[in-house]
Amino acid sequence: MNAAIMRYLIIFASSFWLDRWTKNLAIKFLSQDSIVVNNWLNFSLQWNRGVSFSLFSFDSPWGVFGLTLGVMVVIVLFGFYAVGQFRNGKLLYGETLVMAGALSNLVDRFKHGAVADFIDFHLGSWHFATVNIADVFIFLGITWLMLVQVKEVYDAKIKINR
Repeated sequence: MNAAIMRYLIIFASSFWLDRWTKNLAIKFLSQDSIVVNNWLNFSLQWNRGVSFSLFSFDSPWGVFGLTLGVMVVIVLFGFYAVGQFRNGKLLYGETLVMAGALSNLVDRFKHGAVADFIDFHLGSWHFATVNIADVFIFLGITWLMLVQVKEVYDAKIKINR
């Protein structure tokens, strides 16, 4: 097997496993209680039936089904994008993190009908969205992809100006 593919599989598997493990711990230990860590961090289990920031949150089974189907379509399309990038010789670190996080959250949707979030960042009484490790990986992956795009645009501009 290609060394690059093996590297991406290791990153994917370890990211996916870390998220599944931490969610299982959160479900086991935080279902009744919250843990206050400090003035800006709590661990508190929340079930998110929507996507980021609970957008598109539905109470009806058909709404959850439609959202889950939509998420699956986006994951498949993103997978095709990643394969195209790989064939063009691009590094897939960002794509790997996004796919690991997205698929782990999808497992939650099938298993629980909602995504388990448990990391609650806040400033005083203002709470940022409660997230999980998969969300962190998705954020880091998208940030990586954006930085790569900025670098490619910068490099292209430098090349043109020479």
